[in-house]
Amino acid sequence: MTHYRQRLRERVVELLKAADIPGINERVYGSVFFAVRTLPLISVYVEAEQLVKESGMYDRALRVVVKVFVSAGEFAENDCDDYCAAIEAGLDLELGGMANNGGLTEVRFERSSEGSQEYMTAELAYEFRYATAYHNPMISTH
Repeated sequence: MTHYRQRLRERVVELLKAADIPGINERVYGSVFFAVRTLPLISVYVEAEQLVKESGMYDRALRVVVKVFVSAGEFAENDCDDYCAAIEAGLDLELGGMANNGGLTEVRFERSSEGSQEYMTAELAYEFRYATAYHNPMISTH
């Protein structure tokens, strides 16, 4: 049994892979946990979900983060902006009919390192809305 939340996250990964973002190729991961490999790459994960209970259903607002990692350097900020633009253009905000009223809610930038590898990240936070019955989180009712 797969929670609908997982299916939405997996759909974001599928859409980003299909968007054929230059320089990324297949380096789109559906998890926050991965070994930093060749950069650039994209990580997709669920950060939070808010639920409102009404009329035998849960109205859900899912926060999905699309995080881009690029190598540090003189053009890192430009690279992040270029990838952000490609992600925004390539992501269907209704996830192919799986969600309602999707939208970008925040973009954050950070500089970091792991071992000797320095990198910059851009985090694009999206909110996707959907509803499920109280007793069945695997099926959306939107």
